[in-house]
Amino acid sequence: MKKNSLPMAANSALSILVLVGSLILPLMPAVVYAETSVDLSPVGIGSFNNWSQEGGSGGNGDEKKVDAVLAHNGDTSFIKEDDNNKAQTFTVADANIPEGSEIDSVTLYAYARRVSQGSAKIKLRVENGTLQQNISDGDEISLDNSYTLYSRAMATNPLTGSVWTYSEVNDWQVNFGAVKTNNNKARITQLYVVVDYTAPEEEIEENPGSLQVYKYDYDSGELIPGWEICLYEAAYVGDVGFEAGDLIRCEDTSSNEESEFYGAAVFSGEDLAPGLYVVDEEERNGWRLQDWEADNYEDVNEDLGQLLISIEDGDFSDGSNYNIYFYNQGLAVITGHKFNDLNGDGSWEFGEEVIAGWPIALGRVNENNNEINELDEGENQIPIEIVALSLTGADGSYSLEAPEPGHYAVFEARRAGWSPITPTEKPEWAIFIF
Repeated sequence: MKKNSLPMAANSALSILVLVGSLILPLMPAVVYAETSVDLSPVGIGSFNNWSQEGGSGGNGDEKKVDAVLAHNGDTSFIKEDDNNKAQTFTVADANIPEGSEIDSVTLYAYARRVSQGSAKIKLRVENGTLQQNISDGDEISLDNSYTLYSRAMATNPLTGSVWTYSEVNDWQVNFGAVKTNNNKARITQLYVVVDYTAPEEEIEENPGSLQVYKYDYDSGELIPGWEICLYEAAYVGDVGFEAGDLIRCEDTSSNEESEFYGAAVFSGEDLAPGLYVVDEEERNGWRLQDWEADNYEDVNEDLGQLLISIEDGDFSDGSNYNIYFYNQGLAVITGHKFNDLNGDGSWEFGEEVIAGWPIALGRVNENNNEINELDEGENQIPIEIVALSLTGADGSYSLEAPEPGHYAVFEARRAGWSPITPTEKPEWAIFIF
């Protein structure tokens, strides 16, 4: 708010997740999340270690075996076995799936082929990891001459007969691999496990969207906190205007500078059914509504600082917001007091009573707001427009607001038997008698 300190008549003081897809990394264990599945690569050797490897970049034989089955790269790297009843198993990476998930199935995959003509057969194996006798082999598979993806889907843990548990797949106590079932040559170039699961449903806090009314200082562009905004149902809408009906509620513009809603009054969209509403800003002395913006509005009453808005079905869907911006300009406020200067010395002293009910006016004195007209001695300024009028109160005070920047003069009414003591001169901002 702007204030100017000015001399007043009769000694009046003037103061004025989700990574998707399946991926097997070639050189390290891979755990890649899909919507409801995770792919797990070998990370070590299991209880059975009878196949040999070809290719692979690991340091020793075991590491090379792990490396050899990480990627489907054909005969570049693979494990192989010629003899019957020889098994090779691997430990795999833990699933690390969300806590509380239900395991739908565990599937063991292997890209394998036979090497020579004739039948080469394998079974896909699950074993306990500590007891070699606790094993489960799948159905016998006859291998094709080219690499083909074979699988064994397990809705339950074949070693226990029960459904897989969250703790089992997040801390494996079983190993996975294959066993040869005849003497013809077989190769496996990739082996991995896929865990399909159903994650627990997350409670998603629905954001219904909101009506947000922001208050700005028109001159500085800064947000103004602590300004009351009220929302009403629209009671009347006609050709000549609108009226506010029942009050819904009032909110102050936020003073929390850490909040995304700083400087805004927020009304939840879930409280607002489609219809017409009146947004009303608090009326404050020394301020006027200078401008406004809104996502959509029907009408405005600038004098009252009210906006008629229409809420349509879907305005707050998907968390959408309905935004209104009020821009208020601080006005120059001229204040003062009127008192009876008994000794005529121009000073308000003890025992000098205030004068109530005396008309005081603010007048525009230059249409173009340029320099104020110079006056000859004894000449009074004549206002071209009275912009504010006030009666002194019970304490002799008055308050006048200038509606916009410009040149103004303060005038007081003439009264028989009274004459002004101050001001004795007429400065640019001055007191004149009307």
